[in-house]
Amino acid sequence: MSSAKRSSDIQEIHAQKAMAFGIPGVIALILGGIGIKYGGAMIGLAIVLAVAGVVGVIMSIVSMSKVKKVTSFDITCPICQARNGFTEKPMEDVRCTGCGRLVPIQDGRILKVFQVQCGFCQELNWYNERSVGLICENCDREIPISTADGGQGHAAMGAYAAHVDTEKYDLVLLGVQRSSEELISALQKIMSLNRNQVKQMMEAAPVTMFTGIPKMKAEAIQGQLRGHHVTVEIRPSQK
Repeated sequence: MSSAKRSSDIQEIHAQKAMAFGIPGVIALILGGIGIKYGGAMIGLAIVLAVAGVVGVIMSIVSMSKVKKVTSFDITCPICQARNGFTEKPMEDVRCTGCGRLVPIQDGRILKVFQVQCGFCQELNWYNERSVGLICENCDREIPISTADGGQGHAAMGAYAAHVDTEKYDLVLLGVQRSSEELISALQKIMSLNRNQVKQMMEAAPVTMFTGIPKMKAEAIQGQLRGHHVTVEIRPSQK
C-alpha cells in the first residue's frame, strides 16, 4: 500500500485544530472582555482570558489557512471513476474511497484493469495487467489468468471461459439422516414434485434425482440441500 496521505485527511486534521483553538478562544475572549468592561477584583483573570482568547483565535485562523494550502494530486479510480485526492503522487496501490477496491499503481502509473465474468457463477470480477491469478468474489473459485502484457489477460480469460466443464452429471440422493418439513418443502421446489412423491423418493434412497445435468447446476442443488441432513452425491453420467 502507498504511504501517500489523502488531502481530505490532512484538511480534516487542520480543520479540527482550528475548531479546537477557535471555539475556546472566542469564549475566553468574550469572558475576558466582559471582565475587563466591568472591572473589579477579577480584572487580572479577565485580562489573562482575553489574551488567551486572542491567541486561540489567531491559532484558529492559522490552522484554517493551512486547510486551503493543502495540495491535492487527484487520481481517478479506473473501476468506479471516483476521484481520490492525495498530497503527493502515489507510487503504489491505494484504496478507492468510492468503491473500496484497490487502485493498482506501479511506479506511479495506474495499471489497466479488465472486467471478466466468472464461468461458474457469472459474477463480474476485476483484474489488472499485473495480476497472475484471480479468485471470484462470489463463489471463491480460482480463475487462472496471465497478464504479462496488456493483452494476454483477455486471451487467457477467453480460454478459461471456453473450457468450463461441459460434461454431464447425475445427482444422486444417497440417504436421508433426518426427515423434516423443511427438507420436504425444499425437494418439492427443486424437483417440482408433490408431497407424496417426495416422500416416496426419500424412502427409496439411494435414488437418482437428476441425470445428465451440468455440474454447475448439480453443485447449486447440492448447496441448497446442505444442512437438511441428507447425503447427495454428484456422479459423472454414464455414456
